[in-house]
Amino acid sequence: MKHLRVWVVALAGVVMALAGWQLIASAQTARDELPPAIVSFTIDARTVSQSAVELGTAQATLSWQAIAMSANYRLTLAYFRANDWVPYPQFPENPPAVASAKLAILPSSDFSPPMFRLAIVNRANQLISQQIVVIPYDLTPAGTPLVSSFTSEVPSISAGTLAGGQATIKVSWRVDNRIPFTNLVFHQIMSDGKEISVELPRANRYIDSLGSGPLRAYPVGNDAGSVRMRLRVIDVRDGKVYNESILNVPVVAGRNVVQPTVQIAPLASATPSN
Repeated sequence: MKHLRVWVVALAGVVMALAGWQLIASAQTARDELPPAIVSFTIDARTVSQSAVELGTAQATLSWQAIAMSANYRLTLAYFRANDWVPYPQFPENPPAVASAKLAILPSSDFSPPMFRLAIVNRANQLISQQIVVIPYDLTPAGTPLVSSFTSEVPSISAGTLAGGQATIKVSWRVDNRIPFTNLVFHQIMSDGKEISVELPRANRYIDSLGSGPLRAYPVGNDAGSVRMRLRVIDVRDGKVYNESILNVPVVAGRNVVQPTVQIAPLASATPSN
């Protein structure tokens, strides 16, 4: 009977041990079924030059750590542009869960500083976890904004086209030393000295430092030999003008072609026309 009691006690111990292992296994299974998470997402840049970002020379190193990743989840990287998150180009489809990468800082095309978003999504592209880093602009830049290029993509425009009332002129521009709180504005200077905005409707007020696009061209008087377009770099807070450039696109009849001329004049400050 004594041996039977020992055997029963031993059997009970085995059963309890098995039950314990089963509870541990169940707990482990429960942990594995929990979703993954991003636990760290950092960038090595404290601030960045807005001019360098918009002209494509700014870079920074992003570092991240995600846990519990599996084949059902993937990491994605996006940057903020205009009014939405846009997938970062050429980011690997299946990046490591723990890694660092030196990447170009892409412009936000808005008054906001550059932002990156690292996210985990499932097979249905549902957002599981995310972290965002913001890189403030350097508020003490070395230079003053300068319109270094403002050109027309057409050498001239016909008087007949202007008279139709739907004329546009495609222009290209480049602004160096861009600083925060500034924007670009385009006007046509009429023969009487008045200025008219020639910007077409768009979804976002902000204009990048390097770009191209059409401007509306209004009819000019018979004595005006050119359409005069003015590009200004202004401080949106108080209207201060940092620099301007005037582009003259000749008005011609028939097929005469004359190259446009451009004048660039730095200004300390001025009050822009409404």
